[in-house]
Amino acid sequence: SSGAQNSSSVRQWTIFDAYEPFILESVKVYATGNGDRHFALVDNVGNLIEERYVFVADGTQTVDLDFHVPKGVNHRITAFDDNTEIILQLHRDNSGVSYPYAIGTLGSITGSTGGAGFYYYLYDWHVSTPDLVKESARTMVLADVTEGVEVSASAFLNGPYVEADNLMGDALRTQGLIPASEPYSALGYSHVGGGGGEVLMPSLLQVTGPDAIVDWVVLELRDASDPGIRIASRSALIKRSGQIVSPTGTSVRFAVENGNYHIALRHRNHLGCMTAAPVLLEAGAPFVLDLRDASTSTWGAEARKTVGAQRTLWEGNVIFDVAIKYTGSQNDRDPILSAIGGTVPTSSVTGYYSEDVNMDGVVRYTGNMNDRDPVLVNIGGTVPTNTRQQQLP
Repeated sequence: SSGAQNSSSVRQWTIFDAYEPFILESVKVYATGNGDRHFALVDNVGNLIEERYVFVADGTQTVDLDFHVPKGVNHRITAFDDNTEIILQLHRDNSGVSYPYAIGTLGSITGSTGGAGFYYYLYDWHVSTPDLVKESARTMVLADVTEGVEVSASAFLNGPYVEADNLMGDALRTQGLIPASEPYSALGYSHVGGGGGEVLMPSLLQVTGPDAIVDWVVLELRDASDPGIRIASRSALIKRSGQIVSPTGTSVRFAVENGNYHIALRHRNHLGCMTAAPVLLEAGAPFVLDLRDASTSTWGAEARKTVGAQRTLWEGNVIFDVAIKYTGSQNDRDPILSAIGGTVPTSSVTGYYSEDVNMDGVVRYTGNMNDRDPVLVNIGGTVPTNTRQQQLP
């Protein structure tokens, strides 16, 4: 690329095609300031292929990556600032940019997420092809390739929701408590259809404002005729605004064929909910689902809580089962007391706990902002033996 260079800290991606597999050995960068950068390579649906953290000094230098790039179109690559205290910038071109740029005979740099007038960060690509050690006899195989469908969902969790702001709080993120890997497998949730073990892109936790990450959630696709059958599930991330994204920040993709599915949303200490009727999902465009909106019909009765003009998931399902209970066996109140030590009700504990119903990063049994009261409130507030059932088949 040629043209004027200037510093930028915008999180944008360079888009390229690989006509065949190759190794991206190194790139040249122009840095302002010393610090670690996060170099990341993803495929056209946001699946992480390779990543590497490299200390980059101020000035111009070559960075060794040794990324193994698979054959494919619309791969994306970038380098993120990985310092949360100061801004460390890399140079981009914004004048005289003219795509495409050939990667020898192995591929082509076709554009950027910032538009055709920008070239971002990584220059002078040095590439090679993998060494062929031994080639076996070739056998024809037939592969059934599914592009998959995407879901662009939004919802509010009642625990961290602040009605005055019409946003959720991100206290778990600001305190560094959100785990890098999805927590649901450890809670006993069995993913289906390829989900489970998702790892978030670290740069997502650096985002502030309405797009800041609040916590992990699970999206499910369920059978159209028997919604008790889960077809596929994915761990995802929910932002303060309610938008739900994949662990790389894109719409959530499921490797299923086009068709009709119920979409369900689950959270580790809120009751889940599901679309009242199956919806048509097709490859090519994300299906938009807004569970914050009262006009979005959900399965069962009172599947969501009304907070002003919005709808939220019910908080207080501490043990991540099918009901909110204040008393009796398998209730959601006792684990809160146990989490703080079990004997002194005024104690508290800080961390990533399901017992932290309001998701402020602190488990409290009594006092201001305690996590016990919402359990009682959400079963009705007056009869402690009442329960609130999750509206999922």
